[in-house]
Amino acid sequence: MVLIEMLKEIITDTRGGPTPYFDVVHIVMAIRLIGEHLGIGRKELSKRLGIGEGSVRTLLNKLKGSEIISITKEGCKLSDKGLKIYNWLLEMIPTINEVDLKEIWGHQFSVGVIIRNSEHLIKKGIEQRDAAVKFGAAGAITLIFKSGRLLMPEIADLSIEYPDFAAKLMSKFLLNEGDVLILVGADNFNYAYYGALAAALATIGMTI
Repeated sequence: MVLIEMLKEIITDTRGGPTPYFDVVHIVMAIRLIGEHLGIGRKELSKRLGIGEGSVRTLLNKLKGSEIISITKEGCKLSDKGLKIYNWLLEMIPTINEVDLKEIWGHQFSVGVIIRNSEHLIKKGIEQRDAAVKFGAAGAITLIFKSGRLLMPEIADLSIEYPDFAAKLMSKFLLNEGDVLILVGADNFNYAYYGALAAALATIGMTI
C-alpha cells in the first residue's frame, strides 16, 4: 500500500547522515499524537515517545519534509496528507490499551492492540511475536475473533478452554468479526506498548 511504503521511506531515508534513533513505530506514534493533540511541541513529544529531543527534531523534520506535518510557533499540525495517514491508522489499528494480565503470564505490563478485519493476515502468530520482541517485549499472544469466540491460531479456542480469560478480554476490547487482538507483555511499559504497535504494523505489512 502506498501509505505503508511512504512511512517506511521516511525511516530509511537518512540522506547520508547517521541512522536516527527512532523507527517506524515512533513515526506512527508521533503521527497519532500530533493528530490527537493539536499544537503538541517537541518536548512533549519527546516525553511521550520516550526518545531524546534531538531524535524527535530529526523525526519531525522528516515528517515535515514529506509534507505530513507543518511546524509553527504553536506546535505541530497534520497536513491533509498527514490526516489521511492518521485516519487510515485509526481505521486499521483503532485500539492500543493497557490491560492487567499479571495473573496470566506474570509480566509487569501488558498491552493489547486490535487490528481490524485482519484474520486473513495471521498464520501462527510467530511474525507478530518476533516483531514485539524486537522492541523489548518479553512475549506476545496473537488471537482472532471469529463467530463470537477468541481463537489462538492452530493452538486453542480460548472461549472454550479458558472462558474467564476470554470473557475478560472481550469485555476490555471491542472486537468485530475477523479482528485480530495481539497481547504483548514486558517489564517496562514502553517495551510493551511499542512491542504491541510493532506487532500490529508487522501484521498489516509494514516490515519492522
